[in-house]
Amino acid sequence: MGMRVVKMLDGQKPDAQLLSRESAFESDAIKAAMDIVAAVRERGDDALREYTRQFDKVNLEDFRVPDEQIRAAARQVDDE
Repeated sequence: MGMRVVKMLDGQKPDAQLLSRESAFESDAIKAAMDIVAAVRERGDDALREYTRQFDKVNLEDFRVPDEQIRAAARQVDDE
């Protein structure tokens, strides 16, 4: 695995928790994420549907949000 990059906000000072290796991703989580990305690259939307069912418990036929739902959501947002 490569070097770990710690990004800090302007003026933020490093502390023990920020620099702790324990706060880094566990290798199992990184492997799982890499496996998911590989499956999506290989199987495309079929893999996305499978993971959506597995993690979100939602069975999607289409990933496109219907135009009316987009318009309804936009009406709820303040113009500013």
